[in-house]
Amino acid sequence: MNTVTAKIDISRPSGRRIVRELEKKRTVKIEYPFVGKSEKTYSLDEVFDMGEKIINNYFGTELKISDL
Repeated sequence: MNTVTAKIDISRPSGRRIVRELEKKRTVKIEYPFVGKSEKTYSLDEVFDMGEKIINNYFGTELKISDL
């Protein structure tokens, strides 16, 4: 079996139209990139701590985000 791999820019209408047409063909297999959870996940507290560090480093402050 001969195969061709093509990357189609679906951010434009013409690219989306091409993909829709190809999806109708039985001989075409479309692989979408995996968009899911990354290997590393963060808790809400870790995200707020990172945000505090970024803001404090940028503005030179000692901002603390308290729990509600």
